[in-house]
Amino acid sequence: MPESNPPDNLECVILAEDRILLEARVARLRENNSLLAQIVQEAIEQSSETTHDNAPYDAARHEKNLVGKQLNDLENVLRSHETIPYPTNPTEIVPGTKIRIENGEEKQLLEVAGDYHERHDQDHVVLSRRTPLALQLLGRRIGDLIEYNGATWSVRDILVSGINTENNESQPNAEVEVNKEWMSRRLLFVCGPHASGKSALVRLALDDDYTIF
Repeated sequence: MPESNPPDNLECVILAEDRILLEARVARLRENNSLLAQIVQEAIEQSSETTHDNAPYDAARHEKNLVGKQLNDLENVLRSHETIPYPTNPTEIVPGTKIRIENGEEKQLLEVAGDYHERHDQDHVVLSRRTPLALQLLGRRIGDLIEYNGATWSVRDILVSGINTENNESQPNAEVEVNKEWMSRRLLFVCGPHASGKSALVRLALDDDYTIF
């Protein structure tokens, strides 16, 4: 089995479609961060009405800090990662390819992404390219062997991400469908009771979009 010798000076890269998804998420987080700044200001004004109730301010400020840190981290990813396109007609495994591997009758479908992705597809495993398995796959060709889950697997097919993997028809010019299943869905309530006890600040978060009641 050929040895895997990944370069030590890998630059950070992100696939074009993953960057589109990331930019959309960053845009939503920026809007949410601005909205939370307004909520924090409102909580300050509410807390100033009483000397003993800072719960609305504490809750809003805590959430704004979390969103702000997440936004800063993702903006750093956008700045530091070079965007690369999906390959066309690849003869070896590179970021943006799906790989069928088999071990006897057992088969698995994998995909090597760039250094950043948040996709979690149901029909195959998406690997960041710096993970041990991805580093072992990069540069392999059909027929090469890898070690995976304590067994030796053979690389059966190398496909372009976004092609029809059921009939193995390569379609390098086909539009890659953006998979939105990776988006985590959260239902988050932050309640800050007012001093009167008759009202509360409730925030609903769904896919980073906030609705205020």
